[in-house]
Amino acid sequence: MRLFFTTFGLFFITNLHAQYDRVDSLARRCPVDSMQSLTQVANYLKSISSTDKEIARSIYTWICENIRYDDKAFNAGTTSAMEPNEILKGKKAVCIGYAILYAELGSLCGIIAKVVTGYSKGYDYIEGYPIEEPDHAWNIVLIDGEFLPLDATWGAGAGETNKKGKLVSTKGFDDQWFLMQPEHAIFTHYPENPLELYKFEPTISLQDFEHLPNLRPAIFTKNLLQPAVFFTQLISKTYLFAPEVYAPPFEITHAEVPHQLVLKNKKTIKIEITTNAVPSIYVVDQNDQFTALKNDGGIFHLNYKPEVSGELKIVVQNDQYYYTLYQYEVR
Repeated sequence: MRLFFTTFGLFFITNLHAQYDRVDSLARRCPVDSMQSLTQVANYLKSISSTDKEIARSIYTWICENIRYDDKAFNAGTTSAMEPNEILKGKKAVCIGYAILYAELGSLCGIIAKVVTGYSKGYDYIEGYPIEEPDHAWNIVLIDGEFLPLDATWGAGAGETNKKGKLVSTKGFDDQWFLMQPEHAIFTHYPENPLELYKFEPTISLQDFEHLPNLRPAIFTKNLLQPAVFFTQLISKTYLFAPEVYAPPFEITHAEVPHQLVLKNKKTIKIEITTNAVPSIYVVDQNDQFTALKNDGGIFHLNYKPEVSGELKIVVQNDQYYYTLYQYEVR
């Protein structure tokens, strides 16, 4: 009997910044009579915020809540609203409009938020193919003397292609795109002006950006993979493919696992995952053969030699269900 598996999603309602719960709640409840002008919106958002970080967050949450992606303009290849007051009136924009609106509200609220244009691994990106031209816009915000990137467009939802080949976007708040660490953002966002990488080390070229796997910030903030592992592999000048990774709704403090998608048959791999949130972790091969990791006080570890080609998973047990954390291919 094949056991039931499920996976944790990464797309919406990631709660990486629980310290902003109060500000998020108030930003979402912005009264209608406080949204008749951008100045009114800014005054309200300032009134519920105590620090520059909270101002940055309140703007991010308000935009994600109130502005929808302009699917019609995107699909028709026409211009969407770009002037902030026009966006406020119509409540629709594409990425450049989101970024311009964020910068304008930032200015009205007294924080520095710049518009950045560049390359991204978003809706129509195909991993393993070169990125031909700039296709996206986002912001960098000055917080405590450091510019940090954020992307309110992606924070407001995600898109998929329908049967007619058209973009259909879905609203859904995602806070992993708020004040990203530069070493996390570089896997999905690359500015046209490399100076806007701001103190990011090591130096990453556009070709390096193309070669990095398409990994979301939650993968790193939840300690599922380490970005530095991929940076050291860039010397190979080839495309790097990471395993499928699913962020769990519990804390992992450390994970040492293979960072490549394809594993070699009969070559031993090291697995070590630190968490006190689950009773058991297993490796499961193509034939549903379970191999348990040894648990030493919340440190699960195993040296494992794949013996069967095909799909290989690392899963956690929670009650009667087994949830996938990582998925590999053994060849």
